[in-house]
Amino acid sequence: MEEVLPDLLVLVASNIRSGQTIDKALFFAARDEFGELSVDVRKTAMKIYSGTDIGHALLQLTNRVKSFSFKRTMKMLAEGLKSGGNIAVLLDESASDIRSTKILLKEIATSVQMMIMFIFIAGVLASPAMFAISNYLIVKMSSMWSGVDSSAFEGASAGGGLMSALEFGETSISPAFFDMFSIWCILITTIFGGMIVSQIKTGNIKDAVKYSPLFSVIAIGIYLAIKYVLFQLLGAA
Repeated sequence: MEEVLPDLLVLVASNIRSGQTIDKALFFAARDEFGELSVDVRKTAMKIYSGTDIGHALLQLTNRVKSFSFKRTMKMLAEGLKSGGNIAVLLDESASDIRSTKILLKEIATSVQMMIMFIFIAGVLASPAMFAISNYLIVKMSSMWSGVDSSAFEGASAGGGLMSALEFGETSISPAFFDMFSIWCILITTIFGGMIVSQIKTGNIKDAVKYSPLFSVIAIGIYLAIKYVLFQLLGAA
């Protein structure tokens, strides 16, 4: 109904300018292409024609149509009729405002979707992939150093030259520790990512219960899957 409301308001304004009363203007503007809205508007026009107060009939119409834009427009129309304002101009401006609001809402929705996609890609896709690659590199380096005699590097370093400026040694981070560290980092990132998405999308951070668990499951699944693929294809030895 909100999609066709501006067109209906423009037709009503045109009918009023042509000299029709408000009930006839509403009745003849309610064309079949407006769907259910035209049915409700015709009923309202018949109530006004039968003697029902215009403001009361318009407010009754807002009870049947669950739309904020529609309710605001009908209340403005009822107040304009009571104050004796230019109803045609009021309807035209209302139609223009509704169209502008819908365009603005679409732009906002696009921006929100872009932010959500950025959070999802960074926190749920990219972060687990980087942790999985880092985990593989740590395991690979630990495996390489386990079979290397570090005394050879110590002798080369003591001999001077370029090698003396370099220090070699086995990594102090164990694969098991980094694996646990990665999982906790992913959980924290996805939990807060779900909270941010909830706040951006619905304005209520409590709705994070719908996003954070899903993000966490997907991210940990990606982390384990990439790590499994790396170890299976490239090996750790």
